[in-house]
Amino acid sequence: MDINEQAPSLCLLKAMGISWCPGCGLGHAISALLHGDWKAALHHHILGPFVLSALIYRILQLSWQQFAGIKRGTYE
Repeated sequence: MDINEQAPSLCLLKAMGISWCPGCGLGHAISALLHGDWKAALHHHILGPFVLSALIYRILQLSWQQFAGIKRGTYE
């Protein structure tokens, strides 16, 4: 999906007529960040860098727990 293309929104709040949604644009912001386009990411959603940081932290945290479980032999 091209982040620069205007497509219909799947947001339930926008479908109900509410113009502001706290989550709209986060996916595009994360995509722009992963492509190195900080300006576009901040344009799509100001909290994009923080959300991406939290996602990366959580992925690392869960990976570490899985690795430690495998090493101890208590893999779940």
